[in-house]
Formats: sequence, structure tokens, C-alpha cells
Amino acid sequence: MAAKVKSRPVSHKTKSQQAKSKPAATKTKAKAAAAIIEPEPLPETWHVPPMTKEECLERIQLLGVRVGNYIRFMNGIDNVKGTSEEARQRALTAFYDRLLLLERELGRIQEDLQLG
Repeated sequence: MAAKVKSRPVSHKTKSQQAKSKPAATKTKAKAAAAIIEPEPLPETWHVPPMTKEECLERIQLLGVRVGNYIRFMNGIDNVKGTSEEARQRALTAFYDRLLLLERELGRIQEDLQLG
């Protein structure tokens, strides 16, 4: 004997109408919550250079995601509870300085490769 299945009500709203009907606060809270999640440490095996070009490119991609997450976190620094304005400013300054150094180094690597 087949089991009866209760059907779900059908929404006749378009995707854009459904998106508009969602409260904006939910999106903001989700972003703030996502920013607070601490990343997992890199595996110990990452301290050994990758063996293949594909493995190296995969690691670069994953590191790019991690750096993007750090940037998103810093953009939401006002949502971090329990820190003073002075501590936030010190963190922003240190983050900016290191990111600037990283960008310069990566730019040099790219330039060296393009020059041959």
C-alpha cells in the first residue's frame, strides 16, 4: 500500500519577489556570524612544498579563499564584540601593512615571470 504524501504549498512568487520579501536583518546577521568563524589551521602537510603544478595551484586557490575570508572579517570589524576602538584600529593598521607587503611581493613575482 502506498503511503500518502502531503504536498507542500506552491509559491507563485518570482525569485526576485521572494528575495525582496526576506528581511534584510537576516542577511546581515548571517554575514556577521560567518565573519566570526575561525578558520581551521592549515594541515601539517602544507609545510612540505607541493609535488605537482596542479597541487600547487590547488593550494594557491585555497589560500586565496582563506585570505578573502580574513578580508571579509576585517571589513566587519565593528561587529567584533569585546574589543576597544584602539584595538580595532591597531588590528586594521597591522592587517593593512601586511596585506600591502604581500601585494608588493606577489607583484614582483608576477613581474619577474613576465620578464622571463
